[in-house]
Amino acid sequence: LDIPKDDKLMVHIHSYDPWAYCNDNPTQHSWGSAADRSAMTGWIAQMDAWSKRYGLPVYYGEFGVTHKQTPSTGRVAWYQARQEAITKVGWAGAAWDDCGDFKIFDRNTHTWDQAVADALVGKGSTCPSQGSCGCDWTQEGTKCGQDDGSECFCKCCCTHKGAGYECKWQPGFMAMV
Repeated sequence: LDIPKDDKLMVHIHSYDPWAYCNDNPTQHSWGSAADRSAMTGWIAQMDAWSKRYGLPVYYGEFGVTHKQTPSTGRVAWYQARQEAITKVGWAGAAWDDCGDFKIFDRNTHTWDQAVADALVGKGSTCPSQGSCGCDWTQEGTKCGQDDGSECFCKCCCTHKGAGYECKWQPGFMAMV
């Protein structure tokens, strides 16, 4: 593989692994065994080694599980395991949210799938709930990084500012909403 010498290059990966578990018509109905976790950490370690060998950072730009899976079948554990593995190797990542089967944020009710959101920011999140936060995730002006808020799911979305909250960009995961 001949990769140009350019410090602006990176690798952007998408993975819904295992597809038999993650897709909208799953044939695998549980995730979280030692073998499942080993398979996930195995390919992440291989990708990370490749990344380091070629000097290319990794952006895990899309991953998710449909609502055909539930917490009892491992859905939340799947997200949490990815968050932990990605954080461990130092990658950036974004969970996929399509307003449908992969929904994490409900745009009609302005509520999160809180268990998944908590998994994506790590256990023990101190972020206020969306209800108390007051950030409007779908309209311009949320001040999340340099964007308009349409891709705003920061590690801890809101920080207290005076009598209210202000959306602040903090490195971490985003849900592409």
